[in-house]
Amino acid sequence: MRERITFMHDPEAELNISQLQVQGKKLVIEKLAAAREDTLTFAPNELPIELNHALQSSHEVHIRWASPRAFEAVSPYVSRVPPGLHVFATPQAQSTSRPLCTIIKGFFGQHMKCASQEASFTNLLTSNKRFTSSSASQYYHVLHFLDDFSNVFASRFCTGDKACLERARLLKSADSIDLDYDAVSTTATLKIYWSKCPTADSWSLTVDGNGTDIEVGVLTNDRATDVEELSMGGYLTMVGKDEKPSTALFSFPARHHTIDPTTFNFTTRFLPPTGLHPTLQIHFPFVPQPPRPTCSLHAYLTLPSHLFIDRHQFADPLFLSSKNIHRLRSLRGEEDLEAPDWTIDKWGSATLVEMQRPASGDTGPWSVDVPLHLRYLEPNRGTKGIAEVEQPWPAVFWACRAEDGTKMATSPFDRVNIGFDTLFGPKTMFYHVSPKPETLGGLLVERIQVPVIDLDRAEWVDVGTTLVILLGFGITLLVLVRGFLKGRTSSFTDQGKKTQ
Repeated sequence: MRERITFMHDPEAELNISQLQVQGKKLVIEKLAAAREDTLTFAPNELPIELNHALQSSHEVHIRWASPRAFEAVSPYVSRVPPGLHVFATPQAQSTSRPLCTIIKGFFGQHMKCASQEASFTNLLTSNKRFTSSSASQYYHVLHFLDDFSNVFASRFCTGDKACLERARLLKSADSIDLDYDAVSTTATLKIYWSKCPTADSWSLTVDGNGTDIEVGVLTNDRATDVEELSMGGYLTMVGKDEKPSTALFSFPARHHTIDPTTFNFTTRFLPPTGLHPTLQIHFPFVPQPPRPTCSLHAYLTLPSHLFIDRHQFADPLFLSSKNIHRLRSLRGEEDLEAPDWTIDKWGSATLVEMQRPASGDTGPWSVDVPLHLRYLEPNRGTKGIAEVEQPWPAVFWACRAEDGTKMATSPFDRVNIGFDTLFGPKTMFYHVSPKPETLGGLLVERIQVPVIDLDRAEWVDVGTTLVILLGFGITLLVLVRGFLKGRTSSFTDQGKKTQ
């Protein structure tokens, strides 16, 4: 296993070389205020057997998870996905896709709605030859915690190693994770990101290089000379080989950039009253200005199966203009307008909406309203006729054309296969807008209450319905009998008059 630990030090905090001490085959780090990313690369024989089998049944697998808790995305780790678990995969032609769902449930929770790739994943293949997805299918679940993954990691990967067990414990507090596999390299890469130390104000740890290649970087962001690049410098150490940290300074083209969250951000909420046709509002403190003239503003939403978008609504330009929407750029997944939620096998749908900024020079608060629809939920017990469903906040970003787009893959921090990036050309650069919940560390998930049939009371509905039907039948029968008898009486009267 190869291991790389990268600390992105706060540029406003002082970094002293004395905080990094090489002691033999160990590196001692003391009181480092920084974001942290651990990158672990596994050969096939280093993976659990069932995980290796599931990965080898696929051409590629890309798993992304983002915490529903608000966190700071420090450059170069600024790309965002909606909170929850995302899986993008392409199966081998002759293999069954069921092992992948088995792994998803085994590693992230048995409650996952995943039967097989054919049944539960949505299709990402498109006829558009210009923008093609690198993966064939997608799965999503609103997953709040990594407790199951942490426990599996500790039991299946650590084998008693103290440093590994500590990493497994810290996994529960991670802000995001990435797991990538492709059949060409046959290696699996796990990346774990923390925006800050979850247990203290700073990181203090000892990295032991015995028997493992571990590279440790302590870097800080510098001002880049090119707007399409990132520049950083700091110290690099090959633990167990280097006698002291070596200085480093480098720049590279970057696919992902960020808008300063202190100057521009967004919030999300459902407009009241929600009803069965809720409107998801994306609110900005002022009308946004593009970072470059070629940029357009987008929102990428993952809608669980209980919510859906009616694409026919987005065919009306006047309706879209009233919502500050330019167009529905992509809708992939479940679109049945009539089916109740319990009949839907797929996880839901993914939507890319391009926003429309006002043509005038407005500078005040500005909102975009996305119309959604709720499916009928499965009847249940103990809810008093009310169920609660969740909708994660979208990922909001500017998509801009980049001159050096083809060189972005050379970045050691490049991140692709995040759902929306494959809907744009290879020379696209993304400026991500940070979410800002009402409370610090608040949830990036909206909840709404939905009326459902309460089975504890449904028996009275059955009895009442039966009584109403019988009553209606009785009234109808009475009317028919009275009409029949009245008709006969009139007939006898007419016959009597004729006889006289």
